[in-house]
Amino acid sequence: MLTESLMISALAEKGITVTFDEPKGMETADKVPEKYLKMADIYARGDGIFKVEFPHGKYMGITEITAENPKTKRYMYTADDSFVLMDGEPDSDDFVQAGEQELLTFTERNGNIYICKYANTYADGFGRYIELSYYLQRVGEFNVSDSVQQAWTQRNGKKYYMTNMKYSNVFYNVSPCVKLNVPEGINGCAKFTGGMIMKTMRFTNENKAEGFVLMPGEAGRELTDFEVFTENGCEYLRTGDQAMMLVSEDSIYDLTADIHEIALETGRAKWYKIGEMDLKSVTLDIPEQAAVYIYDKFDNVVYSSYMNGYGNHVTLPESGKIVFIGESGEKVGIG
Repeated sequence: MLTESLMISALAEKGITVTFDEPKGMETADKVPEKYLKMADIYARGDGIFKVEFPHGKYMGITEITAENPKTKRYMYTADDSFVLMDGEPDSDDFVQAGEQELLTFTERNGNIYICKYANTYADGFGRYIELSYYLQRVGEFNVSDSVQQAWTQRNGKKYYMTNMKYSNVFYNVSPCVKLNVPEGINGCAKFTGGMIMKTMRFTNENKAEGFVLMPGEAGRELTDFEVFTENGCEYLRTGDQAMMLVSEDSIYDLTADIHEIALETGRAKWYKIGEMDLKSVTLDIPEQAAVYIYDKFDNVVYSSYMNGYGNHVTLPESGKIVFIGESGEKVGIG
């Protein structure tokens, strides 16, 4: 979008004016053609799993069932064989075409069914933005054994906290964990969500899952496999390329008043729940090649040793977490 804006400015200096058409209202129909009703199914992209439905054959509803708070987007069938995004509630006067126009079409490629998206939207500071992309892939349901489904369902809602990134990695400031969301009503798939990663996968056994979307463009990029394993009594999650390793929240110990120093280990961040240290003040002695981050109960950063002017004296938040990261042989003192 930035590049496009710069190009438009450069062309303007040469006397060439670039304009974008405003979205035009689409002619809609009250009934979805029969050929599309059979397209109701489970669809997916690299960052979400969706349910596509056609309630009473009147419109198309698309719901991301792996979202924290699933909401349905509704589309009316149009005279040009597409579906246009609607605002408001069906069968009411406020059920109108969205101001930010979005048109969906179905297409087949290499034996797969896809939903493609054309969006004509206004981007603040950049003007109109036109997007044409693959949006969703029809994947159906995945058949897995009861034991495999149960193993992953028991992890639903569990958080895993990053352990193997360097002490200076920006992800500690953005979001230190990912959360597993296993959708209800369908088997064999789930989604990890967090500031550092947002990926869908299908289960291959009780402890392994793989990326599965085969889609051109951004919605199908960077497929990721995952594995859950246990080491020294702690449960960990790692990506298939070993680039990321995270520890289960269940395996994080409490920080207690008798702990006065933390021995650091390269590639293994030391996580603690605040525990009995809630609202207590501590003084931290942090080596140069190390960092300490403190999070509230919502996993938001409230202290970092990189924050200017915060010093090394801090009050620990209630029900929060603290992580110590650095190089082997170094220690962080707690006073």
